[in-house]
Amino acid sequence: MGKRILLVEDEMLSTFIAKRIIEIVDKEQQVATAEDGRKALQWLGENYHLNHQMPDVIILDLQMPVMGGFEFLREFRKQDFAGKPVRIFVMSSSNDFKDEKEAMSLGATGFIPKPLTEELIRKILSEQ
Repeated sequence: MGKRILLVEDEMLSTFIAKRIIEIVDKEQQVATAEDGRKALQWLGENYHLNHQMPDVIILDLQMPVMGGFEFLREFRKQDFAGKPVRIFVMSSSNDFKDEKEAMSLGATGFIPKPLTEELIRKILSEQ
């Protein structure tokens, strides 16, 4: 059975490409999407309370309107489902080490460059 993945990305083309890459890597992956951090938190809350399930992996864009990656990480930690095991990978076109350091301090599992590639997806999905 594939992993459950929540892809949080505001750019429709990037979302489409990422979903296609995930499908190429493993067709059994279950991918849900949200276009910003606020919608991702809403999806997580509804999904957890209805099904008592969390995604195995969240791939989170850093820069988004409404609620960006840093704010999502801060708010995620406050939720009642935040203690459940989920790996969060923050993606960004920024190569500023301060962004990576802040993301990791807020609970991210990893910091990955944009655009997503097949190699990055394989790495994310193979990590335990």
